[in-house]
Amino acid sequence: MRVLAVAIVALGLLACSGSPTPDGGATDAGPVDAGGVDAGVDAGPSDAGWWPLDAGANDAGHRVDAGPPEIPPDAELQLPDHGGPRLARAELVTLTFAGFPFESELEAFGDFLPGSHWVHEVGDEYGVTVVGHAQYTAPGIAPSGVDYGDIHDLVLAGIDAGLWPAQPGDAGGTPIWMVIYPPGTAPAGIGQGEHFEFDDDGGAWVASYITQYGTPQATDYEDLISHEVVEALTDPYIQSAPALIQFPLEGIWSNGSGEEVGDLCEDAPPVLESGFQLTRAWSNAASMDGGDPCQPLSSEVFAKVLAPTTPVLASADQDAYVTLQGVEVGSSAPFAVSVMESGAQDFRPTLDHPTVAPGGALQLTLRVPYNAQSGTRAWFAVTSTPANDAGRPFDVPVELMVR
Repeated sequence: MRVLAVAIVALGLLACSGSPTPDGGATDAGPVDAGGVDAGVDAGPSDAGWWPLDAGANDAGHRVDAGPPEIPPDAELQLPDHGGPRLARAELVTLTFAGFPFESELEAFGDFLPGSHWVHEVGDEYGVTVVGHAQYTAPGIAPSGVDYGDIHDLVLAGIDAGLWPAQPGDAGGTPIWMVIYPPGTAPAGIGQGEHFEFDDDGGAWVASYITQYGTPQATDYEDLISHEVVEALTDPYIQSAPALIQFPLEGIWSNGSGEEVGDLCEDAPPVLESGFQLTRAWSNAASMDGGDPCQPLSSEVFAKVLAPTTPVLASADQDAYVTLQGVEVGSSAPFAVSVMESGAQDFRPTLDHPTVAPGGALQLTLRVPYNAQSGTRAWFAVTSTPANDAGRPFDVPVELMVR
């Protein structure tokens, strides 16, 4: 969803080599693996849940190695699954208003979704799909403004009046009630698209709305509809029984406001299928494989760095070193890497190189202020940008916690 609903989702997604450390000392002397990453591991004990730290005293400058010298395969970002139900079989029900400018185009779009290549690409991994589509015209004219209660009332009033059935279609899918408003209908404190749940007669209903600003095209509606469809499939009961969603203050993306599969790929260019424009959605499987996590794939070059997915632990007045490893799909050229701190803390993040080649490594240094309080958390967005703007920038988060 674009902004959180009756329930809740923007986080633009926010990995040493054998080069000398900033204070002139050498890094770990362990063997180097094929990817150019230092394979030696500090011998000191590790705190449960944190990367290992040096066992000995800090060197001059109060610096600690934040490891790990070798990034494990499971260092890929994963969207958490909170265990709530998903919609294995869904019926998309679109409600429009008389005079809606793209009614025929969006009816064709809804009919296209079941069985499309797109719905398999974004849904098979999570065991969800769209099995049917039904479109109805709501009575009256579209309102100038709308909130969640209006959508709830419209859906139930139409059922009571016999304008549409409570279970549209004959495929037995769980309905996703999507009310599509014309340009100019303004949501009350909510974004242009949203999905949410509401309770009635002891049951939970999955609903959504779509609106647009300015002078949109049918493709703008298609992109936003597909965004809300895939999120309703993978996280339908966001308030009562959340499934695939990253909540605020949870895990490595702790500085985010909450994200679902569509939100994490909002910056990825859409794909085209059968003349329709479709959003891309986060794939945990593709992320784990080291490729572009936003599926289906496009023709753009994709670059990122591997980084620790658990917080780096360091004390006040210490420097922490974090290994980053370059990954690129669609090119073998070095790509630009930059880092920015999120929030008001002053940890002065620096990189030892402004670029990295696929399979190569670079070092991120985080300087913990002498007066940093125990328990302080800081986040850093490491941005990778393919050469010659051949692909979108991609952010990977790094978290540090002061012990």
